Amino acid sequence: MAQDQKRCIPPHVAEAITAHVGDNDLMNGPELRSLAMGAHEKLWQPFFEQQLKPFAERGVMKAWLTEDNMSWYFPDVSEECLLDLFKRKEVVIEKTTYWAPRRGPPEMWELSW
Repeated sequence: MAQDQKRCIPPHVAEAITAHVGDNDLMNGPELRSLAMGAHEKLWQPFFEQQLKPFAERGVMKAWLTEDNMSWYFPDVSEECLLDLFKRKEVVIEKTTYWAPRRGPPEMWELSW
């Protein structure tokens, strides 16, 4: 985590701090949350570019995506973390069902911005 701080402060300052205090890794819950949130941020970019942005460019402000589609972009991300990520990104997300003839009601995610 300390190594990531080099992008927040000038590299020569970060190196001087590291020289005096070491890597400054706390090995605690907040550090783990920060790492997990960073991983979620990396997953967000392709999802935004490939799924949400094309809708918005066509003037659409709402999209419905299947559970499988969401799982492909956000593998192993819990529903709680997914909701938190979308909240931080100011995209409203809600689980719903959509009735498809002969297939029954699949679970869908309704997204709006």
